[in-house]
Amino acid sequence: MKRMIAVIVMLVSVLACVFAYEGTVTWTWYENDPKVEYYRYQVDAQNDDGWTVVDKYAYEVSIVLDVSVLHTLYLQQSYDGIIWSESSAADSEVFLEPEPVEEEPVPEEVVEPVEEPEEVVPEEPVEEVPEEPVEIYIPKNTVDVGFGYMNYIPDSAGAKNVGIVVSYSRPLFSWNVFDLGVKVNLALYANKNLILDIKNTVLTPYVDLMAQASFKVASSDIYLALGADASKILTEGTRYNLGLAAEIGVRYHRSEKFTVGFAVADHYYLLPLSQRMNRMDLKAFLSWAF
Repeated sequence: MKRMIAVIVMLVSVLACVFAYEGTVTWTWYENDPKVEYYRYQVDAQNDDGWTVVDKYAYEVSIVLDVSVLHTLYLQQSYDGIIWSESSAADSEVFLEPEPVEEEPVPEEVVEPVEEPEEVVPEEPVEEVPEEPVEIYIPKNTVDVGFGYMNYIPDSAGAKNVGIVVSYSRPLFSWNVFDLGVKVNLALYANKNLILDIKNTVLTPYVDLMAQASFKVASSDIYLALGADASKILTEGTRYNLGLAAEIGVRYHRSEKFTVGFAVADHYYLLPLSQRMNRMDLKAFLSWAF
């Protein structure tokens, strides 16, 4: 994912009193990526258990602090509340307590009014120059590698097959949490003779070229794909089949680069007319995003 860090602007209002020089320090940040869903912040530390998490509608935090010393706010942002960006930091302004004004001694015989010391008003803090945003890396392409089980529907007594499936997905358009793109499946299945009678093994490869729509739910992607399907059964009399394929699946993000996924696909073959059939396969796979 491209790394992005929000711009932070620090505002300080100082409340001076007799016993402590404290003030309300306010940090404000601005949205720089509409896909960001969460922020978290921490003052003067970056401990794992010290973060305060807020949603994307929070844009400032106000804390009463000792303004005679420097304080630093660390801010991170996230798309899913699990993976966080690097920290952006902003320091507060330091205000020193005004020195007391010594009163001049007054002669005993002459009582003169003592001038009150002028109130020292802290200067307005200078707005800090925002740090250059660091972009969060956003994966664009996905390669799936996994295993599948295929059976004929509604004739479940037909040949049962297991095989290897490799897929490639690429989003072409993005809108909020939705992505639209293309998906290509390559698969090679074999019947049980692969183990029992390898000489009579029947191989069934297929290729799908589909349009894909996906959307994010927490740390997962759910996708739906639909398109053309071409297959052939490799026996003594090789037979080709053309039709349509539909697939629905989910990818669980285990890290920024790798996911675990499951999918179910239906293949309905229209040609040749004399060999119309319907097959379904179940797939489990690992994905690599780049």
